[in-house]
This record gives sequence, C-alpha cells and structure tokens, in this order.
Amino acid sequence: MTVILALFGSILHFILNLVNHIATKELLTLGIDDSTKLFSDMLSLTVQLFYERERSLVLHEPLQSASSVLDIGCGNGAYLEAVKQDYPHLRCTGLEKDERIYRFTAARTAPGLQFVQADYREQTPWAEPFDVVIVRLVVLHLPDVGHFLTWLRSVTHAGSLIIVIDLDDDATGPLPAYCLRRFETLFRASRKPLLDRFPKPVGDRLAELMSAFGGFQTKLQSYHILAEDGETKRLMHRYMETVTRIMQSGHLSDERKQELDHWLSEEYFSYRAGMFALSFQRN
Repeated sequence: MTVILALFGSILHFILNLVNHIATKELLTLGIDDSTKLFSDMLSLTVQLFYERERSLVLHEPLQSASSVLDIGCGNGAYLEAVKQDYPHLRCTGLEKDERIYRFTAARTAPGLQFVQADYREQTPWAEPFDVVIVRLVVLHLPDVGHFLTWLRSVTHAGSLIIVIDLDDDATGPLPAYCLRRFETLFRASRKPLLDRFPKPVGDRLAELMSAFGGFQTKLQSYHILAEDGETKRLMHRYMETVTRIMQSGHLSDERKQELDHWLSEEYFSYRAGMFALSFQRN
C-alpha cells in the first residue's frame, strides 16, 4: 500500500507540475503585449487589402528588373514577404526599429529575405546600395524628412527608385459619410497629430520637398480600394475592428461593435480607402 501511495503521489506531482507548466505557458502567451499583436494583425490586413493593387500599379515594373529591395519601417515583415514570394530573384532586406514588433518580423526570415532591427539613423550602411527602396506607411512618423532624404542617398545609387506609399486622408472615408460616426471620430483624432505637421496634402508636400532637394525625378500616383462587398468588405471590417481595439487599449465596446457590424451587413454601406504612391528616381 505504501508503495502504491508513493507511486500515486509521484504521478499526481507530475500531473500538477505539467498542469502548472501549461498554465504558465498560457499566461506568458496572454502576457505578450497584446497591443503589439493587434498592431501586427493590422499590418497584415493592410497587406491583404492593398498589396495586389500596389503591386500592379507601382511595384511590378521596377521589381521585375531590380536585384535588391529595401523596405524601411517594414513592420511585421508581411509586405516584404509578399514581395519576395512574387519576385523570388530579389535580395530583400527589411529595416524595423521597434523591438516589440520585430519579434513578429524576424519569424519571417528566409533565404533571400532578411530583417534588421535598427533605427535607420543608426544603421551602418550596407556594402551594396539597393535598386528599390520602399517606404510604406512610415513617412508621417519620421521626425525629420529632410534628414531622411539625405540618408537615402547613402543606401541607393544613380538610377535607384524610391517608392513612398501612404494614406490619402482626403480621399478616405465611409460611404455614406454618416454610417461610421464613432469609428471616423476615433480614426480622425488619431491621424490629426501626424497630419498637422504637413501644411497641405502629404503626397503634394513630399513631391515639393523632393523637387526642392534636387537630383530626383518624381511621379505622384493616386489610387484607392472600395470595400463594398465580398472579401474586401470583410477585410475592411476586420481592419476597423483591429484599429478600434488598438486605439481603445484592446477594448471594443458594444456600441462600436454594433456600428461596425451594421456597416458590414448593410448592402449599401461601403468604405473608400484612398492612397498615394510617390516614386522618385535618383539621377
């Protein structure tokens, strides 16, 4: 009996340790910065929503003939990963300074697809310049655009193409305008501090800066997606839910959820997301 009890005690101890290990692992998983996970999800959704449009409009021609591409502020790496999948001949490098999001980025590392965790201002120049540089959803966050343009010369060569992609706020919003009042109020408030730094539409202002800077040929293109039905509308719904949670500390109130769900289910409600692509080539 003593032996049986001892054996039972050992088994119970093992089970309790195992349960504790699993519970601790789950708690650690839940303890990961949820806002960072939400941010990564949001970035992946922007790839699903916009990548194919941007590839056909601005990326395909230069990437076909390029041998290397640098993605500055690459976020979770999903966009550059999509580029690598479509253009396997490219040497792809992503630069991301945020160490929290970088753990999602590094997981995408593969042959010909590498990532570096660093601020561009502190990054040692690469041995070879890049043929194409992508700056997507980043430029509004740069503390000094002029300094950034100067730095770009250190990672490019004559003939390199730099592509700046960002949201065109003036061409973005729900249709009809009244259908997403709560979301629009929240979203516009988050954008205001970024836009206040630019006295005119961001694309136009950047084109002016490039012209004044000299040595570049610029081309500004506007485009949009219209989330009005099917998969595009479902992705936009997920995007708006994710953005709301990010800006509300992970919370999605019943009122906000009802508004977004109503937008998704209403046949005549849609959302137009305007973007711009500013391409400039070094002389």
